[in-house]
Amino acid sequence: MILHLIDKLNKLRIVLASGSPRRIYALKGLGFTNVEVIPSKFAENFNKADFPHASGYVEATAREKTKDVWESLAEKPDLIIGADTIVVLGERIIEKPSSPEDAVNILSMLSGNTHKVLTSVCLILKSGETQSFLSSSDVTFAKIPIECIKAYVDSGEPMDKAGGYGIQEARGSSFISGINGCYWNVTGFPVHDFCVKILEINHKLIKKKKKKKKK
Repeated sequence: MILHLIDKLNKLRIVLASGSPRRIYALKGLGFTNVEVIPSKFAENFNKADFPHASGYVEATAREKTKDVWESLAEKPDLIIGADTIVVLGERIIEKPSSPEDAVNILSMLSGNTHKVLTSVCLILKSGETQSFLSSSDVTFAKIPIECIKAYVDSGEPMDKAGGYGIQEARGSSFISGINGCYWNVTGFPVHDFCVKILEINHKLIKKKKKKKKK
């Protein structure tokens, strides 16, 4: 989608407002070599009850995380990329486990059910213009024995991941019987939708050189 633009994009100053290894890996995989990683310090303390829909919650969080980094930089980069990912089961918003016990409870709820993974990506351009998009995927878990859940939690793998599992890891993906939507979205960075958005706004990022007038 944007491979023909990568050389030009790599001449820009681009900041990722996240320390997520999955997001860094995704951007590197696309060919980005110039991304500065400046994790947001936003507290992520919105009251979920203030949002009638989970989408509004994740969009607000992604926006504030990106804005936090934007405001911290005296010299504005050409592009700041921020994102937030949540798991939604029914009406319940599920983020990263707060403890191993919480991880067991979360995975027990997901067991045998289909949940949504929502990722909101917020982009702030050098001009201050904000662009954003929301990606959604459905993930179905098989019925998981409690002993298996506890063994997985004991591995420590679930603790830094929304929903308490990582689809990109063999252990976490072994619970998944089906997925409808973007795989990369479930990892925390919807690669296809990101490329579509960059393609849409690339004329605002990559300035065309003015042709010199012939004398």
